[in-house]
Amino acid sequence: MEPRRRHKKGIPEHQRQALRLWYFEQRPKPRHSECIKWFLDQFQRTLNQSTVSESLGPRFKYLDTKDSSHTDTTRNQQGQWPRLEAMLNDWQVLVESWNQEISDTTLLGKAKEFWHIIPEYRDKTEPHFSSGWLQRFKQRHNIRERVRHGEAASVPEEAHTAMVLIRELCKEYN
Repeated sequence: MEPRRRHKKGIPEHQRQALRLWYFEQRPKPRHSECIKWFLDQFQRTLNQSTVSESLGPRFKYLDTKDSSHTDTTRNQQGQWPRLEAMLNDWQVLVESWNQEISDTTLLGKAKEFWHIIPEYRDKTEPHFSSGWLQRFKQRHNIRERVRHGEAASVPEEAHTAMVLIRELCKEYN
């Protein structure tokens, strides 16, 4: 039997930023095991040591100067519905961590879905989530289309799903 594949969960940018801020304020610098404990206390999520290393490394240095309430790329520095945008961004990070692509149509559909389950928006009229709103949301949260390389680019996700079904059918035969 094939081992079950575990998917890594992505870390939302604001959590990674909080980890970096906490780490760099400490004197002396904490060990990675202390960072893992701190992160668990703060966000009720366990990180592995390699994620801590990556988060504290130079790749995420830009988070040290980024104020989470705005970015330099847009005049509308914070979205009109911060709770919705935070949920949508966290969902997008999670799905992307599974190496799945998300279309603009899917993001807009998820925004509409989230609108109705967020208590403070539930009684308000659903806004028109235009393509302009979506582009500004993607700018605010640094969401870009990424070109896939290597194995990730070689086979569409549908082919993987089809192969799982074929393997299940083959198990019925000698």
